[in-house]
Amino acid sequence: MKTLAEITTWLKTSDHIKTILVEIENVAIGSGQSATFYLSNRPFVTAASDTPSSISYDPCLVGGVSFSETLSLDSSISLGYGDLELDNTGGAKDAWINYIWVNKPVKIYIGDPRWTRADFRLVFSGLISDISSRSRESLNLILVDKLQRLNNPISETVLSSAALGSDTLIPVVFGECFNVSPLVVSSATLTYQVHTGAIEDIIEVRDNGAPVSFTKDLANGKFTLNQAPFGQITASVQGAKRGVNYYNTIPNIILDIVKNYGPTNTRLIDSDIDLSNFNTFNTVYPHPVGVYSTNRENILDVCNQLAASIGAQLTFSSLGLLKLVKIYYYSGVTHDIYPQDIDLDSLQIQEKSVVRAATKIGYCKNWTVQDSGLAAGINPSSLALFNTEYLYSTDIVSTNVLDYKLTVEPVAEDTLLITQAGAEWAADDQNALFGVPRTVYTVSGAAHLLPVELGDGVTLVNPRFGLSSGKAGAIISINRDWIMGKVEIGVIT
Repeated sequence: MKTLAEITTWLKTSDHIKTILVEIENVAIGSGQSATFYLSNRPFVTAASDTPSSISYDPCLVGGVSFSETLSLDSSISLGYGDLELDNTGGAKDAWINYIWVNKPVKIYIGDPRWTRADFRLVFSGLISDISSRSRESLNLILVDKLQRLNNPISETVLSSAALGSDTLIPVVFGECFNVSPLVVSSATLTYQVHTGAIEDIIEVRDNGAPVSFTKDLANGKFTLNQAPFGQITASVQGAKRGVNYYNTIPNIILDIVKNYGPTNTRLIDSDIDLSNFNTFNTVYPHPVGVYSTNRENILDVCNQLAASIGAQLTFSSLGLLKLVKIYYYSGVTHDIYPQDIDLDSLQIQEKSVVRAATKIGYCKNWTVQDSGLAAGINPSSLALFNTEYLYSTDIVSTNVLDYKLTVEPVAEDTLLITQAGAEWAADDQNALFGVPRTVYTVSGAAHLLPVELGDGVTLVNPRFGLSSGKAGAIISINRDWIMGKVEIGVIT
């Protein structure tokens, strides 16, 4: 496979012939049969030495092969989406409407018809959402990125109990969580459960806020009271343990979840993950966190809550690898974009961020708020912890209070961080990003910018909008069409 640098150089040449190869696996075509589809925008046959060998691609791709992806400025979930348009003149492919395309793996490669298949570079690895038709003479395969594989419940393990009247979901816990409400496994034996498997520790168990005696069963995520309960039972715990490993940092917990939770057939394996990226984030962002789930929470939602706690987001690279991306934390890949790299007069200002004077971060979540019924004699400082859902840390940019006439009491941003030090860092980090004016520019780029990735660093140089000396930024949106050789890029500076 050609390297990124080789592809970029090739796209800059005047005689390159863009050839797009699409491979879609295991499409159900009826009667228990499935097939792999090989599509292209021009005739192409693989060599005998290629894998797969001697395959003729159906040159039915017309219009465009497009895909759009975005990083949100507030770290909310943003799924990529796209489209493959297929020639269906005269209804030649009408039968395809009845095939099952949903959630089938699709890979898209770019190269030159003069190359062998082995030289083509992977530019997209995702899923088919479904097939549709926008006109009588075409079909459209709808693309989504592989984040869709995480769009499943984190757990569906239930406790069957006649006493409870129905099957009840067993909780899952990761990292360290304060004051969770455990599941009653057996009232007769005073047994409770906080996780579907092994955990690191049960720090303390409380009855109406007062510590009580208990016996741990860490191998099964359970504990047993040594006396009958008087009121509400809660516990502070350190969660999921895999072998000898207990994780309480965001990258490690996300890896544990995506590899070991949810439906077996949608879980990720190491080859689906940019492990180097996760290792780097684990070193740079070691802040401890905790999350407790008692219902069918979505894996993507849980992982996004974790990532958002450090201002990061989950995305898949063009090579189909899960990675963490954080605006202004560059992956080491940077691009210089000059006027000659973009379409004439395509540079525009899309938006300006709202400058903030302060950031308020919620941390150390109390998973069971108890504002009444607590035992007598509890220390007043402990009462405050039980009565409120979060502790808060606020960082103020004092110059902005005066310059922009802004309030110093911002809306709280609740996180899964558990320490004051982590919250103080997060508040300072957000102020560093949004405590100064930020501008989002869009440009329509030439073909050699097609391989850029979300989160890549950029130096934007242009005679307009004060960019004549160049301004550093990060890519937060990409809208590309591989056949047309066009890409629109959003850059925040």
